[in-house]
Amino acid sequence: MTKKACTKCLEQRPLSEFYQKGNRLDSYCKKCKRADRRSKYVSQKSTDAIAGVQRLLDVFFSLQSDHLDQHLTRLKSLIRKAETKTEPMLAPKEELCS
Repeated sequence: MTKKACTKCLEQRPLSEFYQKGNRLDSYCKKCKRADRRSKYVSQKSTDAIAGVQRLLDVFFSLQSDHLDQHLTRLKSLIRKAETKTEPMLAPKEELCS
């Protein structure tokens, strides 16, 4: 047996066109195996890139929400202070002169 069929491209190729896997030959020819590995590599790289961008966005928005929470807390305290200062001014005053 000097030739073998690749299970990917279905072409008959010489045995030298297949990688050795232990004591047997790989089922894909070298050309198909390289293309398969390359497509998996590119796919994984894009998946990793998307995951990295997602992590950055998560961190960005969590920082933004923390920042907004700090601003909201500050605004609420300012509103409370303003209410306590204006309440005495708005309370009805007793007439001293009758």
